[in-house]
Amino acid sequence: MVSPIQELTDEKKTKIQYIVFEVPGYTNSFGEKVGKDQQWLFQALGNRIAELAMTDTLTDKKAAITFYAESYCLEAKEAGKNPFYVVNNTIASFELL
Repeated sequence: MVSPIQELTDEKKTKIQYIVFEVPGYTNSFGEKVGKDQQWLFQALGNRIAELAMTDTLTDKKAAITFYAESYCLEAKEAGKNPFYVVNNTIASFELL
């Protein structure tokens, strides 16, 4: 899924586009699906939108994707509350197959 290009509500009116890559679940040697499908959300911001040149015409296309994932923890301000974990995914490269 590739969303239309939108604008954030910040002062700079930063452009943003949402891209979801779907990975089919694992199948066993009998061809039976035994794993859940995965959906990976990426957000392209600013100039990166033009660099990636993603459009909805790419929906249902197969691609090889390399991406970087980073994660960090935000501690809760109130004692006894659970921390909040943030995960960022960055597309390094992709190639249509």
